[in-house]
Amino acid sequence: MRHIYIFMFAIAALLIYSCGKHGSSPSGQQQKMILGKWNLKKEVAIGYIDGVQQPTVTTDASDKGYNYTQFNPDNNFISVSFYNSGGMGSTSLSNVVAVDTLRGNYSFSGSALNLTNPLLPGFITGTGSFSTGTGSVPVTHLVSQSATIVQLTASALTLHVEYETTQTVDSNTKTYKSVLDYYFTR
Repeated sequence: MRHIYIFMFAIAALLIYSCGKHGSSPSGQQQKMILGKWNLKKEVAIGYIDGVQQPTVTTDASDKGYNYTQFNPDNNFISVSFYNSGGMGSTSLSNVVAVDTLRGNYSFSGSALNLTNPLLPGFITGTGSFSTGTGSVPVTHLVSQSATIVQLTASALTLHVEYETTQTVDSNTKTYKSVLDYYFTR
């Protein structure tokens, strides 16, 4: 009977030790789970100009756009976005083709994800133009940036990103805020 108590005590001690090791470093678990290539399936973007909400834009993966983000063990990441107006794989010379690439570093502070640049190059949906109307070049300053992991499983990653800048043209300054949700799968 005494051997049973010793055996049960050893099992209980082992369980307590393993639970303590597992729970003591949530960022270590996240670091392991985030490694690898994640394919963007959906992006939801809300913009604000001087606090006024702009229309919400939801973009889903399609045959024209492809995006992935790769998290590497050395705390570097690369995010790549491709757009082909004729569809992926089309080689027609009349197609609009665009590629955007972002490289950076990532780390964890507890359960918070830190990205050197959280504004990942989501889906490119076509061409755009920019004009200040004055001929002056805008001066942009970073106000704040944050990235939060909303969901992280073996097959799903959801990132919530907020990014705010000010842009000054001549003496006119505006505040731009982007709120983005990226939905990735493996």
